[in-house]
Amino acid sequence: MKMPRPPQFARLSRLEARLTEAVKVAYQEALQRDQRAQPVALRLAAVHARVRAAGRTGKKADKAFFDREWGATE
Repeated sequence: MKMPRPPQFARLSRLEARLTEAVKVAYQEALQRDQRAQPVALRLAAVHARVRAAGRTGKKADKAFFDREWGATE
């Protein structure tokens, strides 16, 4: 003999179906974002090109240089 289902069961079942669908949509959107995303090397290529094009300053990048740049005092 089958037991009757409580009314809350149907509501919970519908809620689960909506949540499952929402998770599927979110997963698909995340995959699409990942596929559209460019690798880090490509995103930074323009920055690397600007740094290489700037040329050398002739300054020595030692501890004293960085201390002056950051305003550090001993």
